[in-house]
Amino acid sequence: MSLEEKIKKVKGFKETVRVWKNEFNSEEYKLASSLNNDLFGLPLNRQKNCDCVNDLLNYITQLNSSKINQIKEKMESKFKLKKGTMIMVHGIDMQLTEANLTDEKAITLLKKYPKHIISFEVYPENWEELVIGKPKKDVAPDKDEEVATERVFKPRSTGKKRK
Repeated sequence: MSLEEKIKKVKGFKETVRVWKNEFNSEEYKLASSLNNDLFGLPLNRQKNCDCVNDLLNYITQLNSSKINQIKEKMESKFKLKKGTMIMVHGIDMQLTEANLTDEKAITLLKKYPKHIISFEVYPENWEELVIGKPKKDVAPDKDEEVATERVFKPRSTGKKRK
């Protein structure tokens, strides 16, 4: 079932939300929970009288077609950052997070800093071809290798010098 179909069906359940809201095995609740998982990466909370169902319904009633297309594009993205990762790149004035990452931004980052591939949880197998234009085997870093994304400054010691 496509994202638009799910949204349309769950919108249709709005009138009867009081009936199925606390029935966690109902088809309505399961479909709403699946839609919530598609949109936000989490199923609905299984707690009696939780407002998460109402929040989902309010959110999807405000969605327009351009926002739905953005969500679909993000869901179909080939690059996904590891959870909690934020990359600040001063050379190309970007600050990348899971929320604002697009394939174009990922490719721009990897063109300048190919070793940042370890910051991605999901990326296409042919990422070298997308970024460089031809496969290059020596670009991929080891999984244990760290990529510095920020500098850590240590304060100078204020104690006496040792003899």
